[in-house]
Amino acid sequence: MSLAQGLILLLFNRADSLTYGEIKEATNMDNLTMRRQLHSLSVNPKARILLKESKGSILILTIHF
Repeated sequence: MSLAQGLILLLFNRADSLTYGEIKEATNMDNLTMRRQLHSLSVNPKARILLKESKGSILILTIHF
């Protein structure tokens, strides 16, 4: 697990659900880094830690985790 992934997961200690935009605002990560980290945590079938409201691999600002 990377530092960025750990930072994202720590946000869920304070909330049950967060949008992509809320996570981005709280972490201040650039879009590329954010997409890579969230993809790794929510889409990878071997290590799916976060659940998304949609099943696809597309990440948009309003999607909830």
